[in-house]
Amino acid sequence: MNEVDQGVVTTVETFNLDTVTIDRWEGATMAEGWQFWDNQAFMKQLGSAQ
Repeated sequence: MNEVDQGVVTTVETFNLDTVTIDRWEGATMAEGWQFWDNQAFMKQLGSAQ
């Protein structure tokens, strides 16, 4: 069953998303973390962008 949430029809399809993760550590504790990805490539796979 497909449902519409935020304008995108849900499916069981998979997608690929390359990411970059940068972490800042203080000793043995991760103090901060950042993640980056290509939103346009992701939206293209969803069919929401050209």
